Amino acid sequence: MENETLPEGSEPEVKVTEGEPAGGENVKDSLTLESINATLGKDFKDVETAMKSLKDTQSFVGKKMKKAEEVDPTLEDRMDNLQHELNNSNFYRKNPQYDNKETRELIAKLGGNPTEVVEDEVFKNVFEKTSAYDKSQESKSVLHNSSRLKQVSTKMDDAKTAMDKANDAASKGDVTEALAEKRQADADAVASVVESLSK
Repeated sequence: MENETLPEGSEPEVKVTEGEPAGGENVKDSLTLESINATLGKDFKDVETAMKSLKDTQSFVGKKMKKAEEVDPTLEDRMDNLQHELNNSNFYRKNPQYDNKETRELIAKLGGNPTEVVEDEVFKNVFEKTSAYDKSQESKSVLHNSSRLKQVSTKMDDAKTAMDKANDAASKGDVTEALAEKRQADADAVASVVESLSK
């Protein structure tokens, strides 16, 4: 039901009397102070106060109706954006396998609704291949990937071998050979450290 307000100055003229209507007046168009008080549940002192209260109420309701009609035009767009963000958040919470930067960007490029995008065959194919690649990269150890570490370990192996020779020579009583091998082991160890720092 829509409330309407009357334009100012067009209020119907209602004659109110302090009791019974005067002779010749239509009884239906007359209001008494008692009937106004009974209808509104108020206790007005006189008819003028009751009429002023009715006009104030009408004015107040009319202003409220105008304010209710004024709605922020961007409100609907903002609500749609919030709903979209909430849907995306729920999707990624329920599907953590897709919750990483690269996959989110891919889903955003392919379409707006992640639920529909992940069902697409093109996406499934790309996601399967990238997931397999990522898993293979994670399984490789650090030693397999770093040529620098291989060089350092080679020099350290050389130093270890030279140290073993020095220990053998010392146990045989060949002090000169033991010292030479010890120096070679020290040199190889220092070279491995210097080489690792320079690269």
